[in-house]
Amino acid sequence: MRQSFYLRQKKSDGLFSVIFVDPLTEKRTERATGTNDEKKATAIAQGWLSNGLPDNPTMSKIARTTSFCDYLCQFWDFEKSEYFREQETMGKEPQPEHAFEMQRAVKRYYQPYFQNKLLCQINGNSLQKFIVHLKIDKNLAASTVNSARNTAIKALRYAVRMKYIRHFDFDYVLPAGGKPKERGILNKTEAEKLFNQKWDCIKSRLITFINYHTGMRLGEIRALRICDIHEKKIDVIYSWSSKKNRQKSIKNGEARYIPILPYLYKEIVDYIKQEKYYKLDSLLFPGKKPDIPFDSVQIRKNFHKMLEKIGIDEETRKKRGIVLHSFRHLLAKDLVEKGVNKAIGMKILGQKTGWVFDHYASHVDKETFNQMAMAMECNA
Repeated sequence: MRQSFYLRQKKSDGLFSVIFVDPLTEKRTERATGTNDEKKATAIAQGWLSNGLPDNPTMSKIARTTSFCDYLCQFWDFEKSEYFREQETMGKEPQPEHAFEMQRAVKRYYQPYFQNKLLCQINGNSLQKFIVHLKIDKNLAASTVNSARNTAIKALRYAVRMKYIRHFDFDYVLPAGGKPKERGILNKTEAEKLFNQKWDCIKSRLITFINYHTGMRLGEIRALRICDIHEKKIDVIYSWSSKKNRQKSIKNGEARYIPILPYLYKEIVDYIKQEKYYKLDSLLFPGKKPDIPFDSVQIRKNFHKMLEKIGIDEETRKKRGIVLHSFRHLLAKDLVEKGVNKAIGMKILGQKTGWVFDHYASHVDKETFNQMAMAMECNA
């Protein structure tokens, strides 16, 4: 006679347990499936019938005594976490900036919600409710929610592998959906008007001007040295981490070289002469300390101030989604409109995936819309 079983669902967390009944002795043996899905629980139970019951290990001390949030913070501690040492052993290059961002997510989103809840009390149902809370109650963008979701998912996979917790139904925790917030761009008339204004800060103007003409990321511009500037190109080798306040490799890890137009080169050279920067390894845009770049927050403040001067106040700027990073989108759009090969455009912007470039180039500003309207009128 074959052993039979039935399922029992806990009221506290909705998880199913399997109770196996010995047909001869009627002895009952219970095992937790770790899932809220009845079909999955049944499939797990049938697998155990075929392959034998799993051991019933006691809950680890870490899971019983460590809060969920403390565990996440410890896991994402770049200096102390064993996870990152493993990554290095495997030949990977974990980024401290990424670990720092994950710890910020724990403190910003997880701590207020889970508070002192223990690691052993976390399951797929409770984490999924948290994801819904971030998307619906907090009204966060899908990309922000999914980044926060990954903060826990990766740490919990490690916890399962290290046997801190018995089981976790990762398929139960669904990612958030929805389109990312679109970046707005200035039209050419607005951009020309912006740079024709008198800026109070020469560094902010030139940084923004370089951003406009090259599409470089702000961190890449802040990390520029005098020796990276050449008559016909800019060497993009490093970036600057605002979080860690130190130099790092550029995004995607590959240096690139961007051609620059003569008038941009002249502006940079005139600036170098004016500021009397003579050391080739010196930063092009130093802050108060010569080895620390000019503050990114101040650059953005100056940029916003200049937008107001051309009639784009804070409310309009936020409504249109205009940020300093928008110039990368504007350059991608201009390259496409000029018929530049997609692969060349990706090399200029330092992008490895075509869909990112397509997303950047998908903008239709007022100027383009007017041209479209005129074309349709001519065809009428």
